[in-house]
Formats: sequence, structure tokens, C-alpha cells
Amino acid sequence: MTVTNALVVNNSGEVGIYVTSSAGGSTVTNSTLYGNSYGVYTTGSSAAITVRNCIVTNNTYGLYENSGTLDVVYSNIWGNSTNTSGVTLGAGCISANPLYVNAGGGNFRLQSTSTSIDAGTATGAPGHDYDGVGRPLDGDGLNSAEFDMGAHEFVLVAFCGDGVLSTGETCDEGAFNGTYGHCLADCSGPGPYCGDSNADTSDEDCDDGNLDNGDSCTNACVNAVCGDGYLWVGVEQCDDGNSVDTDNCSNICELPLCGDGFVQVGEECDDGNSDSSDACTNACMHAVCGDGYVRIGVEECDDGNTIDTDSCTNACTVGGGCGDGVVQAGEECDDGNTDNTDDCVAGCLDAVCGDGYVYTGVEECDDANMDNTDSCVSGCLSASCGDGFVRAGVEACDDGNVDPDDGCRNDCSLPTCGDGVVQAGEPCDDGNSSNSDDCLNTCLNASCGDGFIMAGSEICDDGNQDNTDSCLVTCEAASCGDGYLQAGVEACDDGNTDNTDGCIVGCQLASCGDGFVQAGAEQCDDGNGSNTDDCADCASAYCGDGYVQSGIEGCDDGNDVDDDECPNDCLLPNCGDGVIQAPEACDDGNTSNNDDCLSTCALSRCGDGFVQSGVEECDDGNTDPGDGCSSGCTLEETTPPTAEDSGCGCQSTSGPGPVGFLPWILLGLFLIRRRVVCQ
Repeated sequence: MTVTNALVVNNSGEVGIYVTSSAGGSTVTNSTLYGNSYGVYTTGSSAAITVRNCIVTNNTYGLYENSGTLDVVYSNIWGNSTNTSGVTLGAGCISANPLYVNAGGGNFRLQSTSTSIDAGTATGAPGHDYDGVGRPLDGDGLNSAEFDMGAHEFVLVAFCGDGVLSTGETCDEGAFNGTYGHCLADCSGPGPYCGDSNADTSDEDCDDGNLDNGDSCTNACVNAVCGDGYLWVGVEQCDDGNSVDTDNCSNICELPLCGDGFVQVGEECDDGNSDSSDACTNACMHAVCGDGYVRIGVEECDDGNTIDTDSCTNACTVGGGCGDGVVQAGEECDDGNTDNTDDCVAGCLDAVCGDGYVYTGVEECDDANMDNTDSCVSGCLSASCGDGFVRAGVEACDDGNVDPDDGCRNDCSLPTCGDGVVQAGEPCDDGNSSNSDDCLNTCLNASCGDGFIMAGSEICDDGNQDNTDSCLVTCEAASCGDGYLQAGVEACDDGNTDNTDGCIVGCQLASCGDGFVQAGAEQCDDGNGSNTDDCADCASAYCGDGYVQSGIEGCDDGNDVDDDECPNDCLLPNCGDGVIQAPEACDDGNTSNNDDCLSTCALSRCGDGFVQSGVEECDDGNTDPGDGCSSGCTLEETTPPTAEDSGCGCQSTSGPGPVGFLPWILLGLFLIRRRVVCQ
């Protein structure tokens, strides 16, 4: 809603401007609101209005915001019983006596000292005021031209076009000066107007300078025409200003009369001619037998009387023939009319079925033939489904009964699959084309394997007996564990959950390393690729399997050769293990050095320092003879030496000197060494 340059005054007991939610964003600009119960009243959560450049005075309530939004800027709110309620005044607002010229007399123009002069804003302001005076004007003589508050712009210096009649002006209509029907642009007098006797070609068709609407130029300075609602004297008989041709004034502005071609009140017809032998007489009455006019092609005569015994009967036929109402010889009847739907038809014959005329109330039809395949059957009855006659082009069959289960349906169509009636040869017929219910559109009972999925009963149906595709013959979706090998998807399917046979979970073929022990084929299966634990190649690890078992075996060469780099106990070879390995000469599995194999796995020999039991008598670790143990490791005998043998040139004394004791010392040492060796 937009209100501009308005005087909203003296609405006692009423609201000046009432804004609800439906008004949307509204504005009131350069208006004067005076003497109302409410100047502006808003209600509704989305009611919104902006009051700008307005003067709101002498109301019970100036501005009242019940709900919604009421914004006020650059306005004078003064002298109301309550200036505002729920409203906060915005920028440029004042509250001062606006100094109307004469509010009581209805003159709300401002006096020269009013504070509302030049106090408005240019935002949204109009280009003229209530009187048409241009806005803005410099009303206070200060600064430049500015907008006033209220509906009237104050004119400080009179000029032509200010809307105020001043000395030297014949007229002044403000912004309307210089336009058709208003004051001249220089205020010297009225401008062109209708009735000034001068036809203004831009705005008038004519101008005869009078107020007579009955001549060729109307009071609106428009050329008189038929249909303008004014009777053009001497030219028109009437003019009712409408385009209705059947009222008291025709569209050519002539009074109605019989023969003008328009049916008026009191006329039965009006064909616009003077021919009384057609359907409309010259009296504008419908032609009837007895009106005295012979209607060509309809009446034989018309004498305009009711005497039936003269030359023209009351049926307007020449008397003495069929149709004169008198049964003559050769006539079965004569009802004096030409109606062939009663009991007497053309030719004055009694109405009968087959005469080609439908006897009203007796016959439904009469096509004058004996053909029961058309629309009228025997007995002059209208053909219908169930009458026992097949109507050509309409019915496929008609067995005359209401049995829908025989060879002809009740609508006289041949039974077909899908008609909803179970006929011979059909196991079912549900009357629809759906293949997802219990009856197919071929009228066969739905079954697993028919190629159609039966809703609620089947998961799938591929129409075959193949259990190797995605749909089983039981119409269940193929899945691992159903016992059927799904080609391209499963490697096996034994129908069980046993992972110890040849087919394991996921329908994969059992294999070493799958983590499942295949009964009869595997001793173990730890599901890893390691052969160094207790399960190697799905067999329990053992010495000789060719795999070194971590923490248990030192080696495993997978053979039973005990004297190679890995003995048969799968322990790394070492001297004393009883197996001769390179570079051992022997290995008797003990630590004895008195047998034929030393603890160093070297063969015993004379001179090795060890006495081989049963073989050597001694072994002093060398091959020197004469030291008590021969080079063949046999004990040697020793003879104490004589002085002569000593070769030292000494002579013997009575006592045994040191030299005499030497042999015995050597013998003692030998015996001591031998004892040590034998231990």
C-alpha cells in the first residue's frame, strides 16, 4: 500500500490508515493526518509501514503500533491525545504546531512560520503536492529548495504553476497547467477544453460549443454514432447504448418492427422478408395449418377455416384422399395426420412391426427388414447383448443367456484370457496383465520355473531347470551352501557348513593353507605359508620332512642318510654324535680315549698319548724308543748300568753315589707316567 499527498482528516471514531499483515511493506509519504481516532494503526506480526514527511496532529492516537513494525522519519507528530504508542520516532522527526492556515475550515496549508517547511527528506518524496504544486520549493528562503512535511508544499514566492491563484493570474492549476482541460501554461486563462467550440484535433473529434447530446457532437466532444446511448435527432429512431438486437432498439438504432429480421417481444419469428409461404408469416407468426397461408412444401392447401368437409381439410390437405381423417375404401385407417409413429401410418395402413415406422409406446425400433444382425431385431426390439442375435460389427457372439462361463461372455464378447472369467482350458483368469501374481497373463497358474517372479512367494524365477545359475529350480536365489555349484561364482558347493571336507566356507575348494584340516587329506592346516612351525605342507612336522622346525630341529635335509651334513635326528652334526661326518675319521658316540676312536673323532694310533685298551701297552705320546715305551707302544725292559758302562771315567766307591741312583730315578718316573696314562 502506498499513500502520497493525501489529506486523511476528520474520521472521528475511525482509523485514518489501518495496516495489517496482508498490506506487506507500505509507505505513507507527504500526507496530513488530522482529527482521526488513530492516525496510523498497525496490527499483525508481519504488518510493516514507513511514515515519511508527514504531519500527524489532533488525533486521539497519532501513531499506534499494536503489533508489526511502524517506522517514522522526518515527520511532525504533535497535538494528539497520545502522540505515539509502541512507536519510536526516527531521524528528522519533530513535535511542534504545524501552523495550518485554517484547519477548522479545511485549509491544511502551512503558514510561513511553520517548522514543517523545508523539514522533510528527499528520499521517496513526490514531485508535486496535493494541489499539483511542484516539489521541492525553497519555502523558508534559506539554503536551497527542500521538501516540506505534509500534503501541501509552502509557496514562499508566488509564481504561475504554484497552484495558488495570485494577482495577475486568471487561473493556476499547478502541475496540470498547459494540459488539455486545464489552465494555460502561462496562467492567462483556460486552455483548450471540450465545449469551447474549437475542435482540438489531438484530444477531440468535434466541439460544437453546446451541451446538447442530440446533435452530431456529444458533450464529450466525440462524434455521435449509433450505440453511444444518445439519440441523434433526425438520424436515429432510438439509441439504447447496447449491442442487443432483440430489445426495443436495434443495433442500427431503429425501432423494432415485424420484418426487420430480429425477433422482438410479441413476435414468434422474424425472417426479414414479406413471404408468407415460408415458415414465418408476414405477421411474424410461425406458419401453421389454418393460418390461411399455404406453406410451400408442407401444406397442400390452407383455407384458413376449421371446416373439414370443404375442399381443404383441417390437415391442410386436399380433401378426398388418405389423410383426410375419413377411412375410405382401400384404407385400413385414416387418422387425418401425417404422423407415422401412431397406430396409422403413411398410406393409411395399420401400424405393424416391419412397416419401417416406429410405433411410439409399442415398438422400440422398426427397420422394415427381417435382418436380426442389425440394430433392430425381430419383434421391433432394439438389438442388445443377450437377445440371442449376433449384431454385426458390434457383438462377437450372443447366446441369449447370462452365463459368463460358456462360450460367450455376458458382454457378448468371445472369452479370452484376461477377461477375468475362467473358461474351459484356463486354470485361472484374474483379468489383469500382471505376471507377478498367482495367475499369469497367459491364464496359467503361476509356478516356480515359469519365468515370472511371483510377489511374496518367489525370490527369483529364471524359467529354467538349471541350478548352476543365480536362481535355483526352487525359485530361491543361489547362495553358497545351497548344494548347487553356481557357474562362474563358486568353485564348489557341497551344501554343508563342514570345513573339513573338500569344499570350505565361501564355496571355495579346500586347499593346503586355507586354515581348515581336510579330513583324510591333511594332518594339519594352520592357514599360513610357514613350513618352519609344527605344520608343514599340511602335514605334522617331523624330522626328515625337509623343513627345519624352529626351536626343535637344527637341520632337516629330508633324507635318511645319517652321515651327511644333517643326521637322521635333525640335529646339526658334531663330534661324539656317533655319526662319522667330514672331517671326522671316526665317531663312536662316546668321550672315551681308550678305544679305537678318540673323543676328538680321530682314530687311535700309537703315539697319540692315549693307551688303546687291548691294543697298546703304553703310549707316551711319541715314537721315541728307549724311553720305556717303544715306538710300537709296548713296554721296554731296562737294566741298571754298571760303572764300566757309565763311560764317565769314575770309579766306584763303597757307597752308591748320585750316579748310581739315576737308573732307579728314571724307572720311577716311567712307572709314574704309566700309571697316569692307564687311569
